[in-house]
Amino acid sequence: MYKMVIKVYIAGVGCSSAQKNTQAAIMRYLDSKKIPYEAIDITTPENEEQKKFMRANSKPASGKTVALPPQIFNDDEYLGDYDEFFNYQEDNNLDVFFKLASPTEVSNATVEVTGEDEEEKKDECYNDQVKYTVVLFSNAKIQCQKVPPRMFTKKN
Repeated sequence: MYKMVIKVYIAGVGCSSAQKNTQAAIMRYLDSKKIPYEAIDITTPENEEQKKFMRANSKPASGKTVALPPQIFNDDEYLGDYDEFFNYQEDNNLDVFFKLASPTEVSNATVEVTGEDEEEKKDECYNDQVKYTVVLFSNAKIQCQKVPPRMFTKKN
């Protein structure tokens, strides 16, 4: 079902209990969804190259100079740290975070009903090269606004 491998860079030793809890939360989620992943302990000597890769390709948390575990990748594509994971979890959008599903696209279209006779009306909106056709059964005005790509959710 899943083609890419999720990599979770963790610290097996020398980390705080809060850091261990965040690492465990990510792996519990992946286990619960049966999403294959690789946990890479950067504190072991044999993973020194992986540690260098993680540090070179991750973004340090605000106020930090070095990225600390947990850091999450889909293959070699950086996804984020625990805070990013948590934000997507709060939005119930972790499949998008892990790049396992297409983002959902949501239009911020507004409809103004004029109260005139009902008739079928079609109009089109465009958001980042996606064309939306809207069918209304009254005289209405359609207004589409650009939505930041992270906010898109695509409904099939």
